[in-house]
Formats: sequence, structure tokens, C-alpha cells
Amino acid sequence: LIYSGQEEPVLRSLKFFDKDPITFGKYQRAKFYSTLLDLRKRNPALAADASFRKVSVGDDQAVYAYVREKDDHKVLVILNLSDKNQTITVKEAGLQGKPYNLFMYTNEPLTDKPWQVEPWGYVVYEYGR
Repeated sequence: LIYSGQEEPVLRSLKFFDKDPITFGKYQRAKFYSTLLDLRKRNPALAADASFRKVSVGDDQAVYAYVREKDDHKVLVILNLSDKNQTITVKEAGLQGKPYNLFMYTNEPLTDKPWQVEPWGYVVYEYGR
């Protein structure tokens, strides 16, 4: 579900009961949402009946990571929910390999070696693409 104003930053509060038009122009976030919606439409791992599993990849107080899977399709999402760099280590052999980084548009080697996610950063990996 995408709410009004998410496709372009609206940096003010919107009136709730009164008509309060949103001025659109550059659609700064359109590509972000289009990429996610395209992934959801074409990848069975994001279907309603796909499995969900939380994964520990770092400081569980600051990093939330999960895997969605169905058949041979898999999506790994890593979210840094803090204002500090976070060290990520993917220990599960089944998540290691060379998945596709959805927002960097490339396959990346994912091993058990630690790496960093920037403050408030995120990574979405698609397997079997």
C-alpha cells in the first residue's frame, strides 16, 4: 500500500478531514517504489503464501533482516534502523552466494565476511534471478 505523498517527499502535515492537495513535480521516490512493486509482482517469494523468516545478521536492536521464500525464489531484506553504521555478517550458507542487489543493479558476492550498512540504510537481495 502506498499512501498519498510517498512517491514524492511531502515535508508538511496534511489536513485529515479537509481537501489538502499535494503538489507533485519531480516524483523523487517513484523509481524506488516502482522497483519494489516490480519485484513484488514478478517474484513468487513475495506472494501471500510464501514463507517469512527473521534472520540475525548483526545487532538485532539496530538491524532487522528477514527472508521471504517460495520454491526456488528467495528475497533477503536487511534494514539498518539506527543512526549509526552497522556491521552485517551473513552466516547462513543458504544466503551466501552471488544474489542480485535490487538497488545497485548488480550481482554481489555475499559471504560470511563482515560488511557495513550505512545509517538508516537498506539492502534488498534477490536470489535465483
